[in-house]
Amino acid sequence: MLDRIHEKYKRNEDLVTEDFAELLAAEKLPSAFLSFATLLVPILLIFANTLVGQISSLDGTLLADVIEFLGQPVMALFISLCMGAFLLCSNFDKKTCINLMQEACRDAGPIVFITAAGGALGAVINATGAAKIMADAIVAAGVPGILIPIIIGVIMRFPQGSGTTAMITGSAIVAPMLTAGLNVNPYLAALALCLATMCPSYLNDSYFHVVTNFSGMDIKTSLKTWSIASILVPAFGSAIFIILSLFNSLSKKSNGCRLCGSHLTIADDPFVFTPFRSFAADP
Repeated sequence: MLDRIHEKYKRNEDLVTEDFAELLAAEKLPSAFLSFATLLVPILLIFANTLVGQISSLDGTLLADVIEFLGQPVMALFISLCMGAFLLCSNFDKKTCINLMQEACRDAGPIVFITAAGGALGAVINATGAAKIMADAIVAAGVPGILIPIIIGVIMRFPQGSGTTAMITGSAIVAPMLTAGLNVNPYLAALALCLATMCPSYLNDSYFHVVTNFSGMDIKTSLKTWSIASILVPAFGSAIFIILSLFNSLSKKSNGCRLCGSHLTIADDPFVFTPFRSFAADP
């Protein structure tokens, strides 16, 4: 049956549900309830832990202690892992189950370690004072602060290909610099970092191959289209964030508007502006 599907795919014919009916009938799939439960149980346990922690009347009770123990992220995810190993893999033999877990660890392991290393690097930068040194040097050099998260996002994405890993690692590096005095709006910095981690998407990006395979393009065509697009979108988006950052900096220095006679009050939130009419202003 797989050969028939492959031949139909090679002829560029559309695949329909009936093409997979025989394959699905032969597969012993777990129930939908069990499949979703494996994902939802750890979320519900963590949420319950957070909720119980806000109810003072439950402090010190046995129920609160049990939920707090089970709702710890590590324990909740361990329970989900056990559910996957013993319930979802109940129709497989032990060797097949172990092989599936090894494949999952091989795919997720590098992301976990890179993310942990990024968090550790951010903590070291913050604890040693390196963040303030870098922030002061950037300010003294006259480099616009908004460019820093953009550059770090691209640097984090380019060598390892994962946008999610680049976001987490880059944020761990940029956050201490923001608190140390880097003159940039934190909201704009976060958005600029996330946008920059899209650039570029090429051969070391798993999503690049998803786009290539499902669109029917070859790798050379994808490099000319998808990869170029993954560079242009962050480039134009970064230009917008640079303009917004410039506008935000100018608005902080502005005392008023001579044209309409209004003043601008800047609240604690950098994005909240409170204009009010001044009738004593010059026309």
